[in-house]
Amino acid sequence: MNRRTPKKELHVRIDPDVYEKLRQITFYEQRTFSEVVNRLLAEYIEERAVDEPDYIIPRVL
Repeated sequence: MNRRTPKKELHVRIDPDVYEKLRQITFYEQRTFSEVVNRLLAEYIEERAVDEPDYIIPRVL
């Protein structure tokens, strides 16, 4: 049996110009908004982890 952790939802507000550019990019690259934003967040977190190796994961309450 393959158990997956349910995905979390993230609601953000972005500048209309950024939204339009993102919409165009996702259309031409045949990707979803989710795929692009997940990739960008993962890259950002990796960058920060290199700069700040003392990050800890908070406990799940």
